[in-house]
Amino acid sequence: MHKYAHVGYPKAASTWLQVFLFPRHPDLCHLGRHTGDEIPDVDLRIALWNDLITRPPLLYQPDEVAGTFNRLFARAAETGATACGISQEVLTLSMIGSVDITERARRLRAAMGEDTRIIIVIRNQLDWIRSVFCGLLREGGMPLGLDEFLFYFYYQQDQSPFCTLFYDDMYGLYVDLFGAENVHIVPFELIKQDARRFAAEICGAIGVRPLAEVPNQSINERPSPKALTACLEYNRNNTFYFGANHFRRPMGFAAEPIFTKRLGVDPPRWMVEERQKSMFAFEKMESVVQQTEKQGRTISPMDTAFPAQYETLLVNAYAPHNLGLTKLTRLDLGTLGYPLP
Repeated sequence: MHKYAHVGYPKAASTWLQVFLFPRHPDLCHLGRHTGDEIPDVDLRIALWNDLITRPPLLYQPDEVAGTFNRLFARAAETGATACGISQEVLTLSMIGSVDITERARRLRAAMGEDTRIIIVIRNQLDWIRSVFCGLLREGGMPLGLDEFLFYFYYQQDQSPFCTLFYDDMYGLYVDLFGAENVHIVPFELIKQDARRFAAEICGAIGVRPLAEVPNQSINERPSPKALTACLEYNRNNTFYFGANHFRRPMGFAAEPIFTKRLGVDPPRWMVEERQKSMFAFEKMESVVQQTEKQGRTISPMDTAFPAQYETLLVNAYAPHNLGLTKLTRLDLGTLGYPLP
């Protein structure tokens, strides 16, 4: 039985894979994430959202985490599945979790084994940054406008995920740990051209047959320019922390199970309150606009085109790394619109 791990990136068809491909493929025993954020096995939920990405080194228990994976792999082998694995896209995203990206990859190898087949879905960096900005406005409680966010992203490189989009370096990191034969890069842009071809690339990387049919649809609602402004106004009015740390990321999505199962106590009240308050982020965008307008604020459509100076800076930063990846993988990123020298 093969083992696989889809490790990134967020905003690169990760939810689509978790809903339409991994859990539906008859040859796969998919562990999690599974249909969104639901991971039935609590120990695995803790491993994916705490142990691999957040747990401090002095508290990290590698044998315990490996034991969780081995238990689930043994159960999957009994089903006759061709492959078994996980989807955890934030393994490649430094914004979420406090463990260094390199250490996350090392922990993954120790937990799943060096023969694990790694899948990395990349995306044109400028499109990815724009998508993350919109996502943080809607779901993360971010109170920054586009100029402020781009300043943070480019100039605060020790805090932002700027360097995690050096795709050649990310590829090299996983190749060093898992071997070139086990690391597969798939461009997100393929799904826009042909969803079946994109899914077939993923299946080929895992080592299973392609699905005959896959939906050609998006999962997440794309906020309108007016809705983005409404989200920004709401976030500023409600004084959220950048990235909504107290709600979404104090210990990842496993925060409450950490308290209840591992520590044997109830989660703190503020965590429950922040979660309830932040449910606004998951309402329909029309409702977001209506609620903001009821508060007497004028909502103008948001322009998400990058200012020229930031576009130039980002293109110059990422083009050499994209060229490096093309040399390592023979992917034709130029025809897909990626920045190249």
